[in-house]
Amino acid sequence: MRIPGGSAALGAALAVVAGCGEDSALITAASLTLDPCKDGKPRTFEPFRFEADLLRWYGASGGGQVEMRRGWKASTMSDQAVLQFPDLDAVRARMDAGEDVPIDGKVARMSIALRATCPGSGAALAARDGVMQVTSLDTSVGGRIAGAGTFDIWEERALAEPEGTVEPLARGATLRFDMEVRRGTAYEGFSR
Repeated sequence: MRIPGGSAALGAALAVVAGCGEDSALITAASLTLDPCKDGKPRTFEPFRFEADLLRWYGASGGGQVEMRRGWKASTMSDQAVLQFPDLDAVRARMDAGEDVPIDGKVARMSIALRATCPGSGAALAARDGVMQVTSLDTSVGGRIAGAGTFDIWEERALAEPEGTVEPLARGATLRFDMEVRRGTAYEGFSR
């Protein structure tokens, strides 16, 4: 999938990946309005900026996901983004061929939940209509997972509407992420 103008924005996002510190992620957009956000009222973020410093890899059955959030609060109390790769072999094949990985809900998908910023809103956000370059995908302990991409942010429910009847909440959003795969209590999911 090729998005007109996507290469320039993707190149700019990749240029800053080298500047990512240990375990960092950044999602930006020029503007994002959530309605409702807090106390049932809309809120516009200009610009929208989501920074994460806790990144965790969960892998199983040939796929996996990178969970990105700020700090160590429970995920139910944190803003969070989850980048999923349902088929790691497909992503690696694209990397080996020097191809972009589509953020299309199939090869790669990402959801964003702003539970701390907009508590109680229940808005489920999804990344679509985008591409990313995965620059590292070593899922072994001590390995690095990194990349950058551009995409549009949609309300998840809007994706079920007929094409052309609903607009995305933000166009041309960017993502960059860089993490080391770790194991231990803080980096593994558990249930109580």
